[in-house]
Amino acid sequence: MNPQVLEPQSASSTSAEGAMRAASAPPIVLCFDPSSPSTATRDPRHEDWLLVSSNPLLSGTSATLPTAPTAGPADARTALAEFRRLSGLTWDQLAQVFGVSRRILHLWASGKPLGAPNEEHLRRLLAVLRRADRGAAGANRALLLTEHEGTIPIDLLVEHRYEEFLQLVGEGPGRRTVARRPLSRQAWEARKPSPPDELVDATQDRVHKDVGRGR
Repeated sequence: MNPQVLEPQSASSTSAEGAMRAASAPPIVLCFDPSSPSTATRDPRHEDWLLVSSNPLLSGTSATLPTAPTAGPADARTALAEFRRLSGLTWDQLAQVFGVSRRILHLWASGKPLGAPNEEHLRRLLAVLRRADRGAAGANRALLLTEHEGTIPIDLLVEHRYEEFLQLVGEGPGRRTVARRPLSRQAWEARKPSPPDELVDATQDRVHKDVGRGR
């Protein structure tokens, strides 16, 4: 363990008579093990929080404490777009799944934050739909809206019953990706652009020439 002593800067305050006096704070001792694997991956924001919270000169002031990173609106917007693409549902049907109006759904799609409960619901919906993916949006839409054993699967998603949904519909094959064959050497050579020296004497004129008088 290698202790390090951090001497906080002294702050000055003004009394009623105008005299200045220095306010000091006890030094802050930080101990860490250099051989610990967590030392290399220490989050500097966490250290900043420790320094601010343990320093009496800074605690109780308007100092802004660092917060943990969260998913931004762009990530939620991407997840919403993927869920709509996979499910094949209309905007009205999607609004029913989330229990909101169509206007609120459009605001989410344009980047407005969803809020923690709705974002968690979206993540879980996307996770179960990926597992139940039948390979096409139309097939997934039919899966969600077709009655199975007396239950409509989309109703289970509305009620946040994700595991029951998977048990009812089962897992699907997912999206199939077509493996592309690499181009042959002859194809690469045929698609290469012409060398610059061959284009020096190229005709700098239009390919199609108008014959006759113009209007």
